[in-house]
Amino acid sequence: MLLFIILYNVLTVDANTKCMSRDSTVVPKYYLIEKCHRSKLSVAFKANFSTLNSCRRLALEKQALALNFSPSGYGKMSRKPVEYTCEVLKCAESEGGLSLKNDTDYDYYSIYAKHLPNVNSSCVPLAGMFYLLSEKNNYTEAERSCRNMSSVLAGVFNEQRTDTLAQVLASSGVEAAYVGLRSNNGSVFRTTHGDSLDCTTYRAWAPGHPRRNLNMSCVVLTRKHTWKTTLCRKSYPALCELLPGGPYRKGTIFPKVKASSQKKSSKIMNAHQKFKSLAPEKVGHNKNAKLPMAKILQYPELRVNPFKDRICKVFSSSNDGDCTFEDFLDMMSVFCDNAPKAVKAEHAFRIFDFDGDDMIGVSDLREVIERLCGTELKLSDSEIQQLVQNVLEEADLDDDGALSFAEFEHIIDKSSDFCQSFRIRL
Repeated sequence: MLLFIILYNVLTVDANTKCMSRDSTVVPKYYLIEKCHRSKLSVAFKANFSTLNSCRRLALEKQALALNFSPSGYGKMSRKPVEYTCEVLKCAESEGGLSLKNDTDYDYYSIYAKHLPNVNSSCVPLAGMFYLLSEKNNYTEAERSCRNMSSVLAGVFNEQRTDTLAQVLASSGVEAAYVGLRSNNGSVFRTTHGDSLDCTTYRAWAPGHPRRNLNMSCVVLTRKHTWKTTLCRKSYPALCELLPGGPYRKGTIFPKVKASSQKKSSKIMNAHQKFKSLAPEKVGHNKNAKLPMAKILQYPELRVNPFKDRICKVFSSSNDGDCTFEDFLDMMSVFCDNAPKAVKAEHAFRIFDFDGDDMIGVSDLREVIERLCGTELKLSDSEIQQLVQNVLEEADLDDDGALSFAEFEHIIDKSSDFCQSFRIRL
């Protein structure tokens, strides 16, 4: 729960067992990032509240990194009640806000306001936003590099953090990286914030570790999901954890958009022409026009895509495949050549997650294979099952029978032509 314990006072207890006090913590604040915007990142919990404070309390309780809140509770266009006024999110938007949609019914809030996560950050759901610094440094230099990014060396004090960050290392081809765990006396290990490791029961030490040696006082996380002690003067990459905070300077989540506004305007106009051509009689000058999925699928590059219906549903603000121009523009933005690989990977994962359980399981993989093969290449059930098994053997790093987003990213990182194939031309 490191994100929710950022500042603390040292308690007058035994130095070997010093732990954070609930009374001495400062919880993060959810800052207004953009009005009339709604993030389409994964929702952890939904509820109906009449006040923002109630929504914030739910977000704090669930350790959410961001939230969407509908201040009126009613659609400004439809005047009907929205389904849920409060949506608390597992992750937070990065610079560029590529999952943020114009939505007059909602406002978007995040605990990351002054320093936004960059597009290369990784999210550990309901825990935090992290960076892998690939440049190798000793421990002191690694700490300094993290501080320069308004971060600290990442905490690995529970299984979720250890496993997800180990998958980040594996997907990047990194064997080990410094994390926020160190011993000053060769016996008691402390986190970046000074907590003794004795304050938690979780351990992930590799066999033979920790080594009780005054010179082996720093810790690296390995791609094999284990901790190892090492010499602090040795050079390794580093895993950094972004610290929450504000205030937010309006518009800074869209820096690249503002820097190239003229070029962007031209692309938007081009996209609108394509959208209008699908149903000119319905779109016309109606900026709120929504086209049924059948019309969207007439777009040439979607028409031949085996996942065309899934693409429409993932980008549809109503989740039924029908798309407004904003939905269509979001789709084109993610599928364009310039979209970051991480953003493309996130949306590809959602497209292949047919049952919406935030995992790509056996049934999802079967569906993907069947769609890719089509009717011309009809595989037997045993052949499909063998392909599914092959995928899981290679990519299911924790052997739970399904692919998490981090494991899916590992596959994407090994695919040199992913970005070229995951695109739609305007």
